[in-house]
Amino acid sequence: MRTILALMAGLNLVQPALGEVPTANYIFPAGGQRGTAVHARIGGCNLHRSPRLIWIGAGVSVPAELKPTDTVWFEGPVIPQPASQQKEDYPRDFACPLTIAADAPLGRQAWRLSTSQGVTTAWGFIVGALPEVVEQEIEGEAPAVPVSLPVTINGRIFPREDVDAWVFSAKSGQVITCRVATSEFGSPLDARLEIRDHAGRLLGEQLPAGTVTPDLRFTAPADGEYTVRIHDVGFSGLQDHVYRLTVTAGPVLDRAYPLGGRRGTPLAIELTGANLPQGTATVDLPKTGTEFEYRLPDDAAGFGAVRIDLDDLTEILEAEPNDLTPQSCSVPANLNGRIQSPGDVDTWVFTAKQGVEYDLEVRAARLGSPLDAVLGITDSMGKTLVEADDSQGLQTDARLRWTAPADGEFRIAIRDRLASRGGTEYAYRIRVVSAELPEFVLSATPDTLTLERGKTANLKVTLDRGPGFKDAVDLSIEGLPAGVTVTTPVVGLSLTSSREVQLTLKAEPDAHVAVGAVKVIGRSKAGDRELVNQASFQPVNPEPGRVAVTDDSQQLWLGVAVPTPFKFVGEFETKFISRGSVYVRQYKIDRNGFPGPLEVQLADRQGRHLQGVSATPVTVPAGESEFEFAVTLPPWMEIGRTCRSTLAVAGEVTDPDGTKHRVSYSSNDQHNQMIALVDPGRFAVQLPRATLTATPGQRVEIPVRVQRGPGLSQPVSVQVITTNGIQGVKSEMVEIAAGATESSLTIEFADQLSGLDVHPLIIRAATRDERGLPVTAETSLILVPR
Repeated sequence: MRTILALMAGLNLVQPALGEVPTANYIFPAGGQRGTAVHARIGGCNLHRSPRLIWIGAGVSVPAELKPTDTVWFEGPVIPQPASQQKEDYPRDFACPLTIAADAPLGRQAWRLSTSQGVTTAWGFIVGALPEVVEQEIEGEAPAVPVSLPVTINGRIFPREDVDAWVFSAKSGQVITCRVATSEFGSPLDARLEIRDHAGRLLGEQLPAGTVTPDLRFTAPADGEYTVRIHDVGFSGLQDHVYRLTVTAGPVLDRAYPLGGRRGTPLAIELTGANLPQGTATVDLPKTGTEFEYRLPDDAAGFGAVRIDLDDLTEILEAEPNDLTPQSCSVPANLNGRIQSPGDVDTWVFTAKQGVEYDLEVRAARLGSPLDAVLGITDSMGKTLVEADDSQGLQTDARLRWTAPADGEFRIAIRDRLASRGGTEYAYRIRVVSAELPEFVLSATPDTLTLERGKTANLKVTLDRGPGFKDAVDLSIEGLPAGVTVTTPVVGLSLTSSREVQLTLKAEPDAHVAVGAVKVIGRSKAGDRELVNQASFQPVNPEPGRVAVTDDSQQLWLGVAVPTPFKFVGEFETKFISRGSVYVRQYKIDRNGFPGPLEVQLADRQGRHLQGVSATPVTVPAGESEFEFAVTLPPWMEIGRTCRSTLAVAGEVTDPDGTKHRVSYSSNDQHNQMIALVDPGRFAVQLPRATLTATPGQRVEIPVRVQRGPGLSQPVSVQVITTNGIQGVKSEMVEIAAGATESSLTIEFADQLSGLDVHPLIIRAATRDERGLPVTAETSLILVPR
């Protein structure tokens, strides 16, 4: 569908509150070596049984739909109040086998998921060239894992307080680079890196700076083994705390100068990094696009990439020194320079015309420069006329608009916000245009929108007018899914430096459920010049802690969704429930004409941390309008906590043409929550000791005692629970008869034991209460290797 609108505008989106919109939370591993197959798992919420995978990139073969697989989950340490009262997602895993072609382009590719209830925001996947390993996750503290250089390590900091360690060999004098990637593909991990020698001495560390962690680079002082450790700086950790850690003694590209060049021309660049085979290169820049990614040649066996800004303006390089003696330039142009030393101020002199407006924009941080730019204009005597710091939000690239008060020479001054900072890495580009070259830019945020059938959503279009641009813009909207229309007329907009207009998108009740890649293109004229600009859509407001990922497609991903007809309702209820017990409550279903069966389970998105609460899904037969649901509180739950569990109900809606759609509904309203005030347990299991010596090839008997509270009189089963990190330990379940309180557990140790220091054994006792519901108790037993 193509809609033409005459407006003075650009684009943004306002999204109505929706129900069970799908979310993508991670992909693990978050990358792979080209020429290999990767067995990844994608985690997300409200994905139902077979979410569709939208892959944006070449050279990677992926399935059209994903299938559920066992979700990897480690509970980790108990989270005390008030942290345990915060909301938390519990994504479910789906298998995602990928095949990466040997000639697949290196770098990030984007992907999304969709269901009949919408489309997710974008996440990233990195195609690499170096050999890769994937962490074999276990519950508990894992030993350091040996790797060979060069290598890219795929791991997760999961659960909370997890610390991963990787050990490698290096020779004296080798320069080793450790580079971690997280935000590139959407991970919220704030990684801290450290390097230790074979004796455990700390040789170096790096803390996160903003959304990235700088490289940890060191020169090996001697031949031997070194360990790189990685964890979240706040000792957080979850399924989505994914990382890619590259460790190499080979060539690593850090940055290039200048930061950009003119489209369709060769660009000579200076290269900096570690172990580089050469310090310069010449790059043939493409004729289209806004950015170009430069990498070392394939034969260099190197690692790293830099972004090069693309433009059509004249490019001018600074000639130092240009602080005391300003460098002359003509505008419009891109001015390229570096704040070479702490306190350095670069100045450029240009001739301005009275009454002409000029637009000056710094491009530095967005291209990987550490510069926090302060941009100003002074007169010929050095008096500051205007100055700008950050452009907006957390963007440190300054921008200013200025109208010349008179004809004459004026100076552009740029420096770092902190006089103590500077160096060859503090590069910048200043894009300078004036009313003599009118232009406009269309932009959009966010890049994802879900629109339910029969409903509307607002689309806010924003135009950034360059100096001197005052004409109307014809906006064409291409790629709207069938059954979606723009209903808002555009009238009477005034001419301003920037302007917004709110459009309304409407989906017909029978609109086809699909995901459309919508483009917005603006066309105008400035004199004899034809101006054509495609709106860029940028993600906005990601989940707390997550870094937004853009797919660079300059498209709005619009998902037409099926509304959920049914819902469940409850009356407010709160009860004191002993930990280790089961809480059951009743609900009713408002079917709203839906006749089919429904499935009820714990919602993927919880209003509070579950702290170990579990439940078995319940099926409500067709036509029935009531159900009861049971949640089990773990025996180690925090006493005195208010536990609030959120439920979700799902079913299949059928279109008139027979197409089936899986839809769901959940509610975090307190009337619909399962609210339990956690009491002490009614049941306990005790051991005479907290530790046990583990001798290979031996059997040991451990006395076990249970204590039953009032109302508990049934037999008790006791068993040993081991984690996947402990090998060579087994034990048979024992029964304690009704009325009895003691028995013995026999624990057998194989000739070969491993992982004993990873996690203690869990001794779990189970019985049933007066209602026939299970009651459990646990204690731990630490194994000490002989």
